Amino acid sequence: MKTAQLIKDVSKDFTGTAKVYKLEPPFRVVADWDGDFGGKVKYVVVSTTYAPFSGIETYIFPSDDKGNILDWGELQGSEQGTGSHILVLKNLGYTINS
Repeated sequence: MKTAQLIKDVSKDFTGTAKVYKLEPPFRVVADWDGDFGGKVKYVVVSTTYAPFSGIETYIFPSDDKGNILDWGELQGSEQGTGSHILVLKNLGYTINS
């Protein structure tokens, strides 16, 4: 079973709600279009915000355990039109372990 364990709230560092999750097992990322990032991601920041032109959006970014973003290219599973951390993590195949 793939689980996402809530580690901490890092909303103070973002414009909306942002939380760090530990992924078990780590998520395998395919390199982005310019090849800057690829490999396995153990921690992610899931960030929900309201963007003026596109509305609510929830994005997943690779991070370290403290919430420092490793690459600002959003991961697969990120989605416009939702404010749900549960949904975007489910898009990756993970269930939040509370």
